[in-house]
Amino acid sequence: MYCSMNSIPLCACVLWICVVVSAGNGSNIKRDVYGDCVRVCHPHEPLWIKKMFRHCIFDNECVYCKYFSCPDLQECKRKRKVIPPVPTLDRNCMTCPGTCVYAGKTYKRTDRFKAADDINECSCQNYGKVRCTSEKSPSPRRFCGV
Repeated sequence: MYCSMNSIPLCACVLWICVVVSAGNGSNIKRDVYGDCVRVCHPHEPLWIKKMFRHCIFDNECVYCKYFSCPDLQECKRKRKVIPPVPTLDRNCMTCPGTCVYAGKTYKRTDRFKAADDINECSCQNYGKVRCTSEKSPSPRRFCGV
């Protein structure tokens, strides 16, 4: 990966996805790689990356985010007819109607699966909505594999 900016960039491959994390000249943005995550500390917000799914957890001062690429889209069919794909609710990926995209995978409506934090449970709802429990929160060390 080639990184070229007027600032000091940090290039890292996180979960097989290469992410450029940089702090502009003279800025006090604190972004760095922390295990399998990109860590962004207060008062700044985590990065949004086009065509990627992001799952974040929070602690007192920092946000820890994992990034997942969109799944490859196969041909969408309904009753033997090819139908056009639709954007996901966050508009970052494309999917077939009646499915959800979560953490780089496609699920059918009513499917249940582990959340990206590997603790909570999720389900694929109507219109591509994913609903997850938030009963427990992993530590940043566990979530990021440190």
